[in-house]
Amino acid sequence: MYATQCFYVQLQVEWMKDDRLLGLKPGDVGGRLKMTLTFEIIITELSAADAGLYICMARNEYGEAHNSTFITVVGI
Repeated sequence: MYATQCFYVQLQVEWMKDDRLLGLKPGDVGGRLKMTLTFEIIITELSAADAGLYICMARNEYGEAHNSTFITVVGI
């Protein structure tokens, strides 16, 4: 007899800009800021106000990780 276990680990991903939570949820497609189901952020109608430090924070029951990038807007 073989037994197979399937585990689903709940992943929570949040995006911040300049130390402020953006309040996006995976699959949010309304508005200028969007988060895809794969947790990517999309900014449409880019403006100078969108420049800044963006941080992606991910966590689950095993730990947490984060990564950041600085976006510079030029030529608008």
